[in-house]
Amino acid sequence: MDDENEFPTESTEPSSTPGVRITALNGATIIVRTDLATRLTTLDLEDPEGVLVASRVLGGEDLQRLVDALTVASEQSQTSDVPVVVDVSEVIGRD
Repeated sequence: MDDENEFPTESTEPSSTPGVRITALNGATIIVRTDLATRLTTLDLEDPEGVLVASRVLGGEDLQRLVDALTVASEQSQTSDVPVVVDVSEVIGRD
């Protein structure tokens, strides 16, 4: 992962869907966001051109495992000169 930013307030995302964007080295972007009205958290995948290619709803346990994996990856990236890889399908146990 090479970028992790909270959506800025001027983002084109609706205000009811705050989230985090993580851009992979291959240019794909993972977006994790929670709809405040429904309290559902989704994991979306965009290709390098910004086209949505996959989306799934995450359960609470999936979300916690993802947060834990990203926390570890962030810590590893601070001390490593090589890219840190997080296989999201392994973390949440799905393809």
